[in-house]
Amino acid sequence: RRIYHAGRMYHRAMRLTQNDTEVLHGLGTLLHLNLADADGAERLYQQALDVNPTHAPTLMHYAMLEQEFRKDYDRAEDLYREALAQAPHDAVALACYGHFLHTVRRDTAAARSYLALASRFDPKHP
Repeated sequence: RRIYHAGRMYHRAMRLTQNDTEVLHGLGTLLHLNLADADGAERLYQQALDVNPTHAPTLMHYAMLEQEFRKDYDRAEDLYREALAQAPHDAVALACYGHFLHTVRRDTAAARSYLALASRFDPKHP
Protein backbone atom coordinates (compact mmCIF):
# COMPACT_ATOMS: atom_id res chain seq x y z
CA ARG A 1 0.00 0.00 0.00
CA ARG A 2 2.81 2.43 0.83
CA ILE A 3 4.57 1.67 -2.45
CA TYR A 4 1.36 2.29 -4.38
CA HIS A 5 0.90 5.61 -2.57
CA ALA A 6 4.54 6.56 -3.20
CA GLY A 7 4.12 5.77 -6.89
CA ARG A 8 1.03 7.99 -7.10
CA MET A 9 2.91 10.83 -5.40
CA TYR A 10 5.86 10.52 -7.80
CA HIS A 11 3.53 10.53 -10.80
CA ARG A 12 1.82 13.65 -9.45
CA ALA A 13 5.21 15.28 -8.92
CA MET A 14 6.21 14.40 -12.49
CA ARG A 15 3.12 16.14 -13.84
CA LEU A 16 3.91 19.25 -11.80
CA THR A 17 7.65 19.48 -12.38
CA GLN A 18 8.06 17.97 -15.85
CA ASN A 19 11.76 17.13 -16.29
CA ASP A 20 12.99 17.15 -12.69
CA THR A 21 15.98 14.83 -12.31
CA GLU A 22 15.23 14.01 -8.66
CA VAL A 23 11.64 13.06 -9.39
CA LEU A 24 12.56 10.94 -12.42
CA HIS A 25 15.31 9.24 -10.42
CA GLY A 26 13.01 8.68 -7.44
CA LEU A 27 10.25 7.07 -9.47
CA GLY A 28 12.81 5.00 -11.38
CA THR A 29 14.26 3.77 -8.11
CA LEU A 30 10.78 2.91 -6.83
CA LEU A 31 10.10 0.85 -9.96
CA HIS A 32 13.56 -0.75 -9.88
CA LEU A 33 14.03 -1.61 -6.22
CA ASN A 34 10.45 -2.15 -5.04
CA LEU A 35 8.54 -3.37 -8.08
CA ALA A 36 11.30 -5.07 -10.13
CA ASP A 37 10.12 -3.16 -13.22
CA ALA A 38 13.45 -2.99 -15.03
CA ASP A 39 12.03 -1.58 -18.28
CA GLY A 40 10.07 1.20 -16.57
CA ALA A 41 13.00 2.05 -14.32
CA GLU A 42 15.41 2.14 -17.24
CA ARG A 43 13.18 4.58 -19.15
CA LEU A 44 13.03 6.90 -16.15
CA TYR A 45 16.75 6.65 -15.41
CA GLN A 46 17.48 7.48 -19.04
CA GLN A 47 15.10 10.46 -18.92
CA ALA A 48 16.81 11.70 -15.74
CA LEU A 49 20.22 11.40 -17.40
CA ASP A 50 18.94 13.20 -20.49
CA VAL A 51 18.10 16.13 -18.20
CA ASN A 52 21.25 15.85 -16.07
CA PRO A 53 23.91 13.42 -17.39
CA THR A 54 26.07 13.88 -14.27
CA HIS A 55 23.43 12.95 -11.65
CA ALA A 56 25.41 10.47 -9.56
CA PRO A 57 22.47 8.74 -7.80
CA THR A 58 20.82 8.00 -11.15
CA LEU A 59 24.08 6.73 -12.58
CA MET A 60 24.57 4.45 -9.58
CA HIS A 61 21.05 3.03 -9.61
CA TYR A 62 21.18 2.56 -13.38
CA ALA A 63 24.44 0.63 -12.86
CA MET A 64 22.71 -1.58 -10.31
CA LEU A 65 19.89 -2.23 -12.77
CA GLU A 66 22.34 -3.16 -15.52
CA GLN A 67 24.14 -5.48 -13.11
CA GLU A 68 21.12 -7.15 -11.52
CA PHE A 69 18.54 -7.32 -14.32
CA ARG A 70 20.40 -7.02 -17.61
CA LYS A 71 23.62 -8.77 -16.56
CA ASP A 72 25.45 -6.23 -18.74
CA TYR A 73 28.47 -6.05 -16.48
CA ASP A 74 30.61 -3.86 -18.72
CA ARG A 75 27.83 -1.25 -18.99
CA ALA A 76 27.24 -1.49 -15.23
CA GLU A 77 30.91 -0.89 -14.53
CA ASP A 78 30.98 2.12 -16.85
CA LEU A 79 27.99 3.59 -15.01
CA TYR A 80 29.49 2.90 -11.57
CA ARG A 81 32.72 4.59 -12.63
CA GLU A 82 30.85 7.61 -13.99
CA ALA A 83 28.83 7.88 -10.76
CA LEU A 84 32.07 7.85 -8.77
CA ALA A 85 33.64 10.41 -11.09
CA GLN A 86 30.73 12.72 -10.26
CA ALA A 87 30.59 11.90 -6.53
CA PRO A 88 33.92 10.38 -5.44
CA HIS A 89 33.07 10.57 -1.72
CA ASP A 90 29.64 8.96 -1.95
CA ALA A 91 29.81 6.04 0.48
CA VAL A 92 26.83 4.25 -1.05
CA ALA A 93 28.29 4.39 -4.56
CA LEU A 94 31.69 3.30 -3.27
CA ALA A 95 30.14 0.36 -1.39
CA CYS A 96 28.01 -0.69 -4.38
CA TYR A 97 30.98 -0.58 -6.71
CA GLY A 98 33.06 -2.52 -4.17
CA HIS A 99 30.34 -5.16 -3.99
CA PHE A 100 30.25 -5.29 -7.80
CA LEU A 101 34.01 -5.78 -7.94
CA HIS A 102 33.84 -8.56 -5.38
CA THR A 103 30.83 -10.47 -6.73
CA VAL A 104 31.10 -9.90 -10.48
CA ARG A 105 34.75 -9.22 -11.22
CA ARG A 106 36.08 -11.37 -8.36
CA ASP A 107 38.65 -8.69 -7.64
CA THR A 108 38.88 -8.94 -3.87
CA ALA A 109 41.74 -6.47 -3.46
CA ALA A 110 40.02 -3.72 -5.42
CA ALA A 111 36.71 -4.46 -3.69
CA ARG A 112 38.33 -4.09 -0.27
CA SER A 113 39.83 -0.73 -1.19
CA TYR A 114 36.44 0.65 -2.33
CA LEU A 115 34.70 -0.74 0.74
CA ALA A 116 37.37 0.77 2.97
CA LEU A 117 36.82 4.16 1.31
CA ALA A 118 33.08 3.80 1.82
CA SER A 119 33.67 3.10 5.53
CA ARG A 120 35.98 6.08 5.79
CA PHE A 121 33.39 8.45 4.34
CA ASP A 122 30.48 6.86 6.22
CA PRO A 123 31.28 4.44 9.05
CA LYS A 124 27.81 2.83 8.69
CA HIS A 125 28.93 1.17 5.46
CA PRO A 126 30.97 -2.04 5.71
